[in-house]
Amino acid sequence: MANSIAAAALASTGTTAKPVAPTLVTPAPVQQASVQSQPVTPAPVQQASVQPRPVQQASAAPLPTPGFSANGATTTTTPVEVAAAMPPRAVAASEDSILARIVAGLSIPASELDVAPMRPAPVVTQAAVPVSDDAERVLAEAKAKLQRDAAAKKIAAEQLAADKKANLDKKAAARKAIADKKALAEKKAAAAEKLAADKAAAEEKRIARANPERIWVQVSTGATEGDLPKAWKGVKAKAPAVVGSRSGWTTPWKATNRVLAGPFKTDAEARTFVNQLAKEGVSTFSFTSEPGQVITKLPSK
Repeated sequence: MANSIAAAALASTGTTAKPVAPTLVTPAPVQQASVQSQPVTPAPVQQASVQPRPVQQASAAPLPTPGFSANGATTTTTPVEVAAAMPPRAVAASEDSILARIVAGLSIPASELDVAPMRPAPVVTQAAVPVSDDAERVLAEAKAKLQRDAAAKKIAAEQLAADKKANLDKKAAARKAIADKKALAEKKAAAAEKLAADKAAAEEKRIARANPERIWVQVSTGATEGDLPKAWKGVKAKAPAVVGSRSGWTTPWKATNRVLAGPFKTDAEARTFVNQLAKEGVSTFSFTSEPGQVITKLPSK
């Protein structure tokens, strides 16, 4: 800038300027305030809002910058002139970058910022919190509702248990009724069976009394009951003196029927009758009926 001014002055006077070597203008370094940084330990609960103070930059005395005048004399240029010669936008950018580096490196302790010491926030317990009337009413209603729900649940559980027990009792009663009915039917059937057995036994006794064990002599057989009287008459016709006035009798025997003479009191009497019929040509043998065996008398005609 100074060289330009000097050249313009010489041109106006008509004096030929000597060539001047270009002078490099170096801005003087700006001294920064030395601020000792201390670490700030945040409080465990609340952190104080810290508004940092604006950092004041130490004023630096302008340092002379050597240069050359139009006539070749040595001149000095201050940083202010240098800054004036620089474009405004470049100057602002340079200052902003310098300030940014300074601020980024600062760590200002809380003691220098006039910040009160940080204390932990008091712990608020539930008992210390005041409860309004509305809140107490809501809590009371909620507690009453819980109690009503519990009571209703208990009643429902008891009713369910009672219904379940009644259902089980009903099923048990139905099973018992079926079992009792079955037992009664079995008892009646057993009674009827016993009655029939008793009747059969009584009849057997009666038959046994009417048909005791007796001794007979079998003189003939016949498959057809209608032919049995004829068979008896044929034996009687062969030995009328031996048979005499005896009557004929019959009883079933396997697939046929016996034709008997008797009864005899003893086996010896029956053997005598057998021997007598044998002499007359009638083949016979003795037979003893069992107690209860029915022996039917043949018709005489």
